[in-house]
Amino acid sequence: MREPDSQLTGRVGRASREEISAFLGEPEVKDSIGQSEVWIYQFQDAGASGRIPAPLQEIINYFDEVIMTFDGGGILQKYTLVLFGHGSKKGRK
Repeated sequence: MREPDSQLTGRVGRASREEISAFLGEPEVKDSIGQSEVWIYQFQDAGASGRIPAPLQEIINYFDEVIMTFDGGGILQKYTLVLFGHGSKKGRK
């Protein structure tokens, strides 16, 4: 069985902010921490809003949030999948 985050794993260290935005749409939150930029996609209310990017359909069955960190050059460095209901996290580098 394929992991729900398999569509993201290959993009780490390669994908730009622009590529991620084209792939997933705009995140709900954007913030800067030092030279890094953090994007957060939230799915708790995705069903109510009707806005669920197609590539994330599989991920939202398992996780409530995706946190993406980009370096100063705008390249995806890591992401973390967050499940609030059970307090567990699964991250990829």
